[in-house]
Amino acid sequence: MSGGAHRSTSCCHTVEQPTGGRKNDSGSGALWSGRLAAVLFTLFQTLLKNELDPRRWLAAYFDACARNGGQAPEDVTAFLPWNLSDEQRTTFRLPQEQPP
Repeated sequence: MSGGAHRSTSCCHTVEQPTGGRKNDSGSGALWSGRLAAVLFTLFQTLLKNELDPRRWLAAYFDACARNGGQAPEDVTAFLPWNLSDEQRTTFRLPQEQPP
């Protein structure tokens, strides 16, 4: 940004942070990396729109992968936001922000 100004908004971080990581980690020209990033960004935004915490969701998904011998769970549809049980929704719910 010009003039040394830096905007610190969640919108900027949502867009800049993941794309910067993709560019630095796998090269911006890697087609598979761009496709994976698009799928993950869509999934994460869907989780957020449903007031679910992507980090908690990912932790549960990776745990299921570990329990399945390092492979994706047999039924990945159970992890789709619209298929979550009430118990999963409660577990993955975004923490409520406390007023200052």
